[in-house]
Amino acid sequence: MSALAHYQQQFLATANAHGLRLATHGGSDGAPSADLYRAAGYAPIRAASQRLHRYRTAAANGQMVAGQRVDSARGNIAADANLAAHVAEWAQYFHEGDRRHGGHGNQRADSGATLEALAADIASGRMDGLSPMGNEGLTSILPDVYQYAHDDLPAWDGKLLPIDSSSVDPAAEWFTWYEVDNVGVAKAGSTYAMKDVPMVAGPAAQTNLVMPIMPFLVGMETNFMEARREALGVRNGKPNFDIDMRKREMCDRAIAEAVNNLWLYGDPLAGIEGLWNSSSVSTLSITGVWAGKTSAAIAADLLSMFSIFDTTTGDLVDRKKVRLILPIAQYDLAANQPMTAAGSESVLSYFLKVNDLKATQVTKVRDLAASNSSMWNGGPNGLTSDRALVMYVKGDRWDPKFMLPQKIEMPAPPRQNGMGETTFFHARAGGMMVADARRIRYVVGM
Repeated sequence: MSALAHYQQQFLATANAHGLRLATHGGSDGAPSADLYRAAGYAPIRAASQRLHRYRTAAANGQMVAGQRVDSARGNIAADANLAAHVAEWAQYFHEGDRRHGGHGNQRADSGATLEALAADIASGRMDGLSPMGNEGLTSILPDVYQYAHDDLPAWDGKLLPIDSSSVDPAAEWFTWYEVDNVGVAKAGSTYAMKDVPMVAGPAAQTNLVMPIMPFLVGMETNFMEARREALGVRNGKPNFDIDMRKREMCDRAIAEAVNNLWLYGDPLAGIEGLWNSSSVSTLSITGVWAGKTSAAIAADLLSMFSIFDTTTGDLVDRKKVRLILPIAQYDLAANQPMTAAGSESVLSYFLKVNDLKATQVTKVRDLAASNSSMWNGGPNGLTSDRALVMYVKGDRWDPKFMLPQKIEMPAPPRQNGMGETTFFHARAGGMMVADARRIRYVVGM
């Protein structure tokens, strides 16, 4: 056997062992004849060799290889060019089967099939991604972290009622207040005899609603590895997530949400009354929703809200001390609907000007709309219909208010817990205190 024939046999055996079908002279799978190079069946093999040569030349010259560039140059551009050429050719073989090399188009069914998807990805991806971790190195990470926005907490933020954090002792479990009335009856007498003069009995005093104080607690854990990992992430180009600070913010937010919910809706099982379930507050009903109402009718409704305290006993007569909080939709309607067809002044602006009121006396809060009153994320709505709130604000300690005997605190130092620390946070809250029920009204029907 000649050296050429021996080489051809060895080549054929190696190809067959690796699953590569080679067309031979005469169409059989025997040893290729000496004129294999000139046989028609050898044309695909010769074409593949020529493609490899062109791929290597193109890659070495910085040109495109199978539609891609090879520009990472891992120290030896010739080796990169050779690798790129073979990857492109074998990827096509995996994808098309042996038709590309003169067979019948059967895709590989041996262990090479598991590499088919990978090879196809390589063939259609960036060739410089073949370098270890190359893909990660091509990702640009922005330095800032987007912070999710949460709903406002109107009660906790003081947008509805004042917050009293000094009247009740932080250690108290309950709170109440006394009410007193100075009354007496005089008598028209015909004599100055002492026995005929009526005496007053003294102040008539009684305690009002006794309401419990509710504690709220939450905690956080930290360990020494968090700071190290955070620093490593920053060195690797990741943003600084400020883990400790954000955990503290989570604790504050958790307590704030719980207290905000208590103040709005109370806790009937615990005997705590909130803003919307107080037994002391009366309701003003408006006839007809504002959507579709005339401007004059909306202005008349506003007047009825501001004048509701005129009919009460006592000294609630100064309309400059009245505050009205509307749901957003009703506020926007009053603030944008023209008072007259011929003018541009809104109903709200006209009403405030005519009654010599300030713009700050009418505000809006989104949580007063029933659709925005979910008691927790994904929970039921706390309101069944939109409500407004009208109050007479004297500015003394007997205005309706929310009770917060203990603001958010860290009641004890961080506790060592193995290789980390545990920190607890605590607050104590009551419900809504309404000493003078004349000063607040619900408004419904808008």
